[in-house]
Amino acid sequence: MKRTLIVTALVLALLPPVAVETATAAPTATPGVSIGTIPTRTAPYGKTARVTVPRVTTRGKVLVTSKRFTIKKNGRVVRRNATSAALRPGKYSVTTTAKYRAYRNVVTREVRNGDVLRAKAGTKVNASCVIDGLSDPFDESTPFLVNLDCQSADQVTDHFYLPTTVTDLGDQNYQVHDAWDGSTYQTVFAMDRSQLVGEQVSLPAAVPDDLYGPGQIVVNTTRKVAYGKTRSASRTQKLLIRQGAKPRTCATLAEFQSVRYDFDEPEAYGDSMATVAKKLHNAGKQSSYTVFDDQVIEFREYKACSAGAFMSVGFVNGYAYAKNYFG
Repeated sequence: MKRTLIVTALVLALLPPVAVETATAAPTATPGVSIGTIPTRTAPYGKTARVTVPRVTTRGKVLVTSKRFTIKKNGRVVRRNATSAALRPGKYSVTTTAKYRAYRNVVTREVRNGDVLRAKAGTKVNASCVIDGLSDPFDESTPFLVNLDCQSADQVTDHFYLPTTVTDLGDQNYQVHDAWDGSTYQTVFAMDRSQLVGEQVSLPAAVPDDLYGPGQIVVNTTRKVAYGKTRSASRTQKLLIRQGAKPRTCATLAEFQSVRYDFDEPEAYGDSMATVAKKLHNAGKQSSYTVFDDQVIEFREYKACSAGAFMSVGFVNGYAYAKNYFG
């Protein structure tokens, strides 16, 4: 017995070690918020740039209740506890504070009145129908087809329409078959076939389309409700507002060539005076002005970028009809 134990111990000692894996729970993110970076902005020449409070992202079940920033320049506060600011070019220090609270989901159950599905297309319903007309008024054979205008038996659903067969039994008796499989029928008395129109029958019918009627709809609405202590997180970051390029106030030849004009129909095909000013980067200077009948004819000279160049545009009632360039 001792020898067996010794051999077993030796065999176990010679076996390679076995790694034992233990399952560890995946780390969960601590609930909180992260404040985003404010990008560098460029202010138009001589104007300000609009800066808004940076984006705040959440971790876990928390609701951001407020986010505001305080902006300093050279240690002096220029905007305090704000959500946006118009800043001139320069370097700033921005401290953003976000307040947040934990939340829980609260489900509100509401019962509303509305249209609900009463029967799917192709299914059988007990129907209350009125014979709406003969499919072929000149058909003298039997059985013959009639058209039915139906609702569900309780007459609260939408109307649906379908044909069914009628057998002439003689002696002014007509057998109206159901619009399901024709196995059931209802006998109707009428002087002749045309008098069947308007007669009411109650028979099974196959719904041609989904059938809707009034009913109650349950709507579950989930909303986040904050609770517990209000916490806050802050981040201070640098912000650079760059100065935009000074706008050009002269026009190149290519820009002048882009001005559209038409001698015969300037209002239809010529650029307006405002469009020309935008294309040529300046409003120009009036060089002549004439009123002829109901037309106002005006020429304006525009500043050219090339030294010694001359450019002018003629307008009729504010639309370009001619242009001249020298240089």
